[in-house]
Amino acid sequence: MSGFEEAIIIDVNNHINLLVEIQPGNKKDEINGYNSWRKRIVISIKSRPIKGEANKSLLSYISKVLNCSSSDVSILSGATSRQKKIQVRNVSNSYVLETMKKYCDKEEF
Repeated sequence: MSGFEEAIIIDVNNHINLLVEIQPGNKKDEINGYNSWRKRIVISIKSRPIKGEANKSLLSYISKVLNCSSSDVSILSGATSRQKKIQVRNVSNSYVLETMKKYCDKEEF
């Protein structure tokens, strides 16, 4: 693996963990690409990081992008950091890879 796939990890329970870096307070929610230096998928979020609003928006946005229930997406680590590990359940690895490829297969940061 040499690209964005490094930010997608399958754990022992067959859940998908996404390594992401968020940029809160932007104009729109979107996946901006892959940061090869930090090995993280970069996601802009409209909400500001006040009282967990950016985290809620992030989880909602990821569930929308991956077409899954918001209850299937959670923050494993980094709740107060821009760098987070997000767990996605009940979505196939191939679907996540295919979906993220659409967003991350552009120029790297």
